[in-house]
Amino acid sequence: MLHLPNPETIKPLLIFPPGWTPFGPYLALPALKGYLDVKGISSEVWDLNVDFFDYIFDSSFLEKAYQKALTRFQDFDKKKVLDENEQKSYKGCIRALLSKNVLKDIDGSKQTIRSKEYYQKGVSEKINQTLFSALQLASSAYEGLEIRFNCIRLKYKINSTKQILQSLEDENANPFPEYFRRRVLPQIKKETNFLGLSVTSSSQLIPALTLAILVRKNCPQIRHIVVGGNLITRLSKDWIKPHPFFKIFDFLICYEGEDSLHKLILALEGKEDLSRVPNLCFVQEEKLFRTEVSALNVEDLALPNFDDYARVPYLLPDLVLPIYSSKSCFAKCAFCTIPFATYGNYRVLSVDRIYEIMETMSKKYRTTYFSFVDETFAPPIMKKLADKIKQNGSPFEWYGETRFTPHFTEEFCSNLYQGGCRKIQFGLESYNQRVLNLMKKDTKVQWIEPAIINCFKAGIAVHMFFMVGFPTETHEEAMETIQFTKRMLKVSKINYGNPYTTRGWDTFGLDKYSAIWFCPDQFSVKIISPKKDDDLTLQLEYETQIGLT
Repeated sequence: MLHLPNPETIKPLLIFPPGWTPFGPYLALPALKGYLDVKGISSEVWDLNVDFFDYIFDSSFLEKAYQKALTRFQDFDKKKVLDENEQKSYKGCIRALLSKNVLKDIDGSKQTIRSKEYYQKGVSEKINQTLFSALQLASSAYEGLEIRFNCIRLKYKINSTKQILQSLEDENANPFPEYFRRRVLPQIKKETNFLGLSVTSSSQLIPALTLAILVRKNCPQIRHIVVGGNLITRLSKDWIKPHPFFKIFDFLICYEGEDSLHKLILALEGKEDLSRVPNLCFVQEEKLFRTEVSALNVEDLALPNFDDYARVPYLLPDLVLPIYSSKSCFAKCAFCTIPFATYGNYRVLSVDRIYEIMETMSKKYRTTYFSFVDETFAPPIMKKLADKIKQNGSPFEWYGETRFTPHFTEEFCSNLYQGGCRKIQFGLESYNQRVLNLMKKDTKVQWIEPAIINCFKAGIAVHMFFMVGFPTETHEEAMETIQFTKRMLKVSKINYGNPYTTRGWDTFGLDKYSAIWFCPDQFSVKIISPKKDDDLTLQLEYETQIGLT
């Protein structure tokens, strides 16, 4: 039996740290808040990610950044020779100084992107350019900082515990201590005694740990700090002894967090045995303890609660709410870590439940826009949902991510459009059958172009995501994919008058816990062990004798 001393009534504050995109809410914390609501536990949820962008998109902040960039530029200009790092910083200062015009435009641009005016012809391009320039200028305020809309990078490596710990109090390079002291700590209530931090991306790790340290120092009423999320789950899988991060927080919740968070709160209140809290990782008497891993039935998951996310509006005119139809994934692609970073079988909500959630959230939050965040939105479920929306005459419009299958006939796609689908992201990955077979995509090349064209005919835009450099892929095979996606962009715009089709790509990354990592020889890959200090490495360097490096 593991009961904690001094039980108390828990008043939780759940925070989504900076390091994610500011265009809409992330589902994790509203899902947790909704589940706690059902269990009779009140909680606060803050999206500090969008608040951080609001903080830097401010004329006074950017004026200070400009002055810092000007001072550094003048210092560099006095030197006869600059080393490699200084040259990089010097170029960053020049870019920042060339962005001076944003000082007078930023406040208006921030208002416009949150209004219907943003949709007017020519307006979005102008506003986007102002905001991108503002990011360059804001980045120049700190040494080695790079702020983008989809990530925030400091000069410190995020795959090294040693460097992460060094970053936490380096206020010349880390923008978050100042931000948290100004905007966050003063807002924490005196009765709040529990802090939960959701860390989904690597960009959020340093901000989360920075906040945890500041809370420890400045908010003595907060006695419990817990961290969870996809990244934390993957980082902690191999830990067999207490990691230094446990000096900063008290508990890790791995995998799905709804039941774990609820039972952890009960344990802290003296109503539950700590050893019976699922998916928990904690230190006691200098030993690392892990509890049993479990997953909830999807029908037991509650309606997400986005009420607290109205603190700061997102950087889009309309609110797009995230929603899911399933948990985990039915596919087993060789490059993917989802089977090992999640727990439980592929589980699907009933279409009636999906529609009920959409209808309830639409009325409550006054939006008709939804983004399905399933790992893979199954085509048969897409069709049933479209039928339901069409049957009820609902004005819902939605986006989802899926894979190529024979389902995407002309009739199927037309039905999806009539049922609210406006864009689909396909995991294209490659337009070469040999490479697709190696990836274990279970996709036929002959399915791909007809599916895309049928989407175009129906009025549905497409996003094609692919990778270059999968083990043994040749230059010619990679070019097949690149040229195919370029052609589809032209077809969408010229033949079908749809300018919203897009593509996104990245170089292949060999992720820890993927099928390739488990069986590198099958993919003609030799994995290079990370350096000793790079102890948090999740994407590994490798060598291959065949195809692209």
